[in-house]
Amino acid sequence: MMHVENGLQSDLEHGDAVPAANVGFGRVLALAKPDTGKLILATVALLIASTSSILIPKFGGKVIDIVSRDIQTPQQKDEAWDEVKNTILYIFLIVIVASICTALQAWLFSSASERVVARLRNNLFSHLIHQEIAFFDITRTGELLSRLSEDTQIIKNAATTNLSEALRSLSTSVIGLAFMFATSWKLTLLSLVIVPAIFIAIHQFGRFLRELSHNTQSAAAVAASIAEVCW
Repeated sequence: MMHVENGLQSDLEHGDAVPAANVGFGRVLALAKPDTGKLILATVALLIASTSSILIPKFGGKVIDIVSRDIQTPQQKDEAWDEVKNTILYIFLIVIVASICTALQAWLFSSASERVVARLRNNLFSHLIHQEIAFFDITRTGELLSRLSEDTQIIKNAATTNLSEALRSLSTSVIGLAFMFATSWKLTLLSLVIVPAIFIAIHQFGRFLRELSHNTQSAAAVAASIAEVCW
């Protein structure tokens, strides 16, 4: 439990003198351990969907290559038409598989995330009701309710939804780089020159968003406690 005073976060359970502890992401993922099977299946579906999203432009380019050929005889025209039909059929099948996998991974991640937040709220509530009376003397009810409702929702997103998006981006990047190297390794290396600059910018922006999120949640907790006192 944390709150902000003079711009600094502190632990509500031990008073303002104790800085807030950083909780490792592994501890958050431990809440999702009972749903490991669902998460693995969702990850596999996500990887298939990511691969499909890369294959569609590749087959689309193949259609353009076929149409752009120098076709002179009726036989070449028939062969090209057959190749176009087969390629379009492949694209259609890929779209169907990608749609099914996308829907499956969304449902599985959503189901697992709701179970994670239920366990987290149950653990937090059990921890709160076993606190000493003095804890509730220094901690406002509205702030506890905010932590129990809003903060747990953010942790749920971090353990499931955000994780799935990170895996999607990573898999898409790896598969895309593989296709790029297969097409032209020189152009690929040239395009990777700007990656370090982009990485640094994203890292700094991520730190800014993390601090902003912490301050927002702390402010929401204070607002909830004030509203609870007023009502």
